[in-house]
Amino acid sequence: MSAAKSLERSIEPANPQLEATLRETTVDVAHGLVSSTLRHAVHSIVGYDERIARGLCRVELPRPKFVMIVELGPALRIAKADTQAGQPVSGGFAAGLQLTPTPTEHDGWQRCIQIDVAPSQANALLGHPASEFTDRVVSMSDLLGSDELAERLAELSSWSERFAELERWLRDRLAAAADPDPRVEWAERRLRE
Repeated sequence: MSAAKSLERSIEPANPQLEATLRETTVDVAHGLVSSTLRHAVHSIVGYDERIARGLCRVELPRPKFVMIVELGPALRIAKADTQAGQPVSGGFAAGLQLTPTPTEHDGWQRCIQIDVAPSQANALLGHPASEFTDRVVSMSDLLGSDELAERLAELSSWSERFAELERWLRDRLAAAADPDPRVEWAERRLRE
């Protein structure tokens, strides 16, 4: 057998089904610009629209950040010790610093906005200190009392409109809240240095 034929065989796809699924997958990613008035509280805002030919299960690895996910499409299902396995999370979720991986799944379509938040701002934005979210995933609907934010953002037709409305919501929540504990803000700054 020639060297070229041998090389060709070695790079054949190991999983033709996976290869076919990946060809049918589309992911639209939009990065929101965090305004200077929010940079102390929000590290990044990213919109995702993921469509795949069949359902997807992935494992989110632990990360040293506080995250809010606002669902604009069908709810993700999350399997975490504090949720029922595979339980849909209404309106999205908030998750604090995670000590273990978090399995998530959807049926083939996910549209959401991810907001990476300074832990010192969790109380201002969601009414609970970041420590209450450690290794937990909590439904945004439970935290906010409704799915109004998710519904309002889902009705808008572009990422730029969604980001502008989300920024107004974040700014209003921060303005109405008490100032965070300066010791926590100091610790955050030290961790980023």
